[in-house]
Amino acid sequence: MPRGFGYLMIVEAATFLVASLLHLTVEWEPAAAGPEALIGVVMAVGALFAFRGRRAAALGTSAFAAFGTCVGILAISAGPGPKSVPDLTYHGLILMTLIVSIVLMVRSRQALSRS
Repeated sequence: MPRGFGYLMIVEAATFLVASLLHLTVEWEPAAAGPEALIGVVMAVGALFAFRGRRAAALGTSAFAAFGTCVGILAISAGPGPKSVPDLTYHGLILMTLIVSIVLMVRSRQALSRS
C-alpha cells in the first residue's frame, strides 16, 4: 500500500479533529463535537494501519468515516439546529475526499494484483 494513503488519512483525521473543536467553540451544534472527534481518532488509527500496509483496516476506517459523514449530513439536513454554510461545505468536501481515497485504495490493490 503506498504511504501516500497514510498521509492522506492523517490529513483527513486532522480535519475531523479541527471540526470537532470548532463545534465546541463556535457553537455550530456542540453535540456534533463528539462524533467528529471519534471519526478523527478512528481515521488516525486507520492511518497507522495504512503505514503498516494493512489495506483492509485502512479501507474499513475510511468507510466508517464516510458513513459517519453521511450520518452527519443527514443530521444537519433533518435537525432543527443551524444549517451553516461552512458546516455543510466541510461535510460535502470531506465526503468527496473520503470517497476518492476509498476508490483509489481499491484501485491500487487491483493494479497490484494485475502486475
